Amino acid sequence: MNNGVFSIYNPPISNTTPTGKATLREVWEEITTASKRYELRTGQLFSLEEIVSRVREAQSEKDKKERKTLLPSATFGGVFKERGEKGLLSPSGLVCMDIDHISQIEGTSLEELRDKLSQDSEIGLRLLFLSPSGDGLKLVCKSATPIEDSLSFKSVFNSLSGYISQTYGIPLDPAPSNIASACYLSYDPEAIYKDSGEFNETLHPYKEEAPQTKGEKTSRAEFSGEDDTEEIIRRIEERGIDITDRGEGKWATLGYAFANTYGKRGREYFHRVSRYYPGYSEKQADAVYNSCMNSTKREDIHKRTDITYFYKLAKEAGVDIFVKKEEETQRKEKTTAPRETPKAPQEEDTLREKLLSMFHFETEDSFREALLAEPEGIKTNYRFKDPEGEEYFLTIPSGGLTLICALAGHCKSTLLRNLALKMTKEAPEGAPEGDILYFSFEESKTRTISRLLSTFIARKLGEGNNTDTLKKYYSGSGEILKGEEEYFNKKRGEFFSLLSSGRLQIYSPTLTTPELVQAVRYYLTTGRKVSAIFVDYIQYLQSGKKTSSRTEEILSVVQELHALAKEEGLPVICAAQLNRQTKSPLSMGANYIADSADLTRYAETIINLWYMRKEEDMTTDKEERKRVEELIKRGQKIRGEDYEIGKKGELYARIDKVRGEGLRAEAFLLYSEDSGRIESDIVPGGPTKKTTEKTTKKTTRKAIRV
Repeated sequence: MNNGVFSIYNPPISNTTPTGKATLREVWEEITTASKRYELRTGQLFSLEEIVSRVREAQSEKDKKERKTLLPSATFGGVFKERGEKGLLSPSGLVCMDIDHISQIEGTSLEELRDKLSQDSEIGLRLLFLSPSGDGLKLVCKSATPIEDSLSFKSVFNSLSGYISQTYGIPLDPAPSNIASACYLSYDPEAIYKDSGEFNETLHPYKEEAPQTKGEKTSRAEFSGEDDTEEIIRRIEERGIDITDRGEGKWATLGYAFANTYGKRGREYFHRVSRYYPGYSEKQADAVYNSCMNSTKREDIHKRTDITYFYKLAKEAGVDIFVKKEEETQRKEKTTAPRETPKAPQEEDTLREKLLSMFHFETEDSFREALLAEPEGIKTNYRFKDPEGEEYFLTIPSGGLTLICALAGHCKSTLLRNLALKMTKEAPEGAPEGDILYFSFEESKTRTISRLLSTFIARKLGEGNNTDTLKKYYSGSGEILKGEEEYFNKKRGEFFSLLSSGRLQIYSPTLTTPELVQAVRYYLTTGRKVSAIFVDYIQYLQSGKKTSSRTEEILSVVQELHALAKEEGLPVICAAQLNRQTKSPLSMGANYIADSADLTRYAETIINLWYMRKEEDMTTDKEERKRVEELIKRGQKIRGEDYEIGKKGELYARIDKVRGEGLRAEAFLLYSEDSGRIESDIVPGGPTKKTTEKTTKKTTRKAIRV
């Protein structure tokens, strides 16, 4: 054993490569102080406290599980090269216990149980903290018996689990019985750390039949359906278990199980469960799955293989493949519920009137009135150029959906905030009167307001970035840069006047897309007008419907938002994340939007962004290098011959035609990392920031309106 050292992992839970090693005291310090910041798939940094708060704010169990996957984790069982039993380098002698849903155990309170466990000298308790959900406890105990491998680990786990279950009459989660099981870290200022105490397995031998635990309110039922497949895979990922027995063709049979049940969608599942094999190769796994999909001469046994084979392998590997009875009952109630409730007479009359209003004959006068009443697009001061050198101002279409797409960390949310502020305080040409409704599904309301305030002020406020400076200023632990106090006080007064007036409203809700649409429509009935709706961002939204895949769900989300924009005549501007297949700024496009099908038919405008921190970040692909050189030439054409790509603060923006018909126009925008402010490289009506001695040919300026 290695005397209490183990591996830790950055989020998400699918990350199986350790970030480093840690001791219990170091983890205890992080759990109680949340001093570190973790980069999530969005590219932004969050503290452990912030991530855990989002987990506890989740309104559904599914949403809670999704948010938990973004927490950092630890394999308390030991140090690993890669998370998985076969990646074990050295056991730590520590065993983790997980007690879930304490509020559902009759006669037991969380605080009472915490006190009892912390005082129990038999269990060798070293660390005790509140689970991310807030309704459970996690215990890390030290074994007196040497742990040399996964078998001796499981033996100690079973003995300790049996002792706790017998002594306190509570059920324990069996998942951590695997030495490679990952434990989510949590935020708990009252977490308990001890530097002594050991559990002696010989004094509390494991008994096969555990006593009936008191007050457990739920029975269990086996999994069924794709949601359950996803849940089982999550449990495999949490524990880092290799269920793919490579002997006797069982790996290929597992491929057939996913291919026969889910077709193309099953490929991702196959990769996720295969990667814990020490010799995993993405290319080899793809070849096996291709064979499973394309084979026309399958043996009868393979034709009959379905997802139950996956359940069988998972169960044999020690994965819990059961759900609570209430959850199963709720699913059955949903699927057996009548499709449609008969409409009341008043609803039928309303529907009849709506249908009759569709059928009428147009006159020229009615056409003229409708044409004049049609909402104009909202013109911004962001200037773009097309391949012929003609200049345009970006115009956001009213009554349409605009997508701002980028990889994580490439300023999609930043541009969203800049547009919201421009529409609020600068009243761009064509902007309708009304309030800006800004929905942040990614960050908390407080953090979103902090970022908006920083961008609104548009100046550097302190030594670090502005959001950190603002936090120190409002907590009384920091000051604004000398010479900027008067300007800062003036601008923050203006900003909070906007918020208090209701012109700019910030929300960080836990709503499905239909609920979001319903909320906007309800707001319109209050007598207040809405000028634009901002959503950050699409991949965080849920449809609230039963869908066969995440791709189908994202498509449903976009359809709902498109319908809202069209029916209410409002601009709906959404951020969307591109997937990792986007190798360079020249390969950006709607086809690479993460978790999505073809969305171009629903988007009026698609804006792609690439933040050019340094030239080597442009691409790692040799094939893309020549195309990047072409982009440099275009930058020189727009910004001057001395333009150098990759300079800090350069943000490449490209507007694509609808349905992916190629380049529409592009711009090289100026971005301040300190304030988050994005400005056009050309001041409207003025010269470029870098002018050349040569007089450029005069071009006609238009507004881009797709």
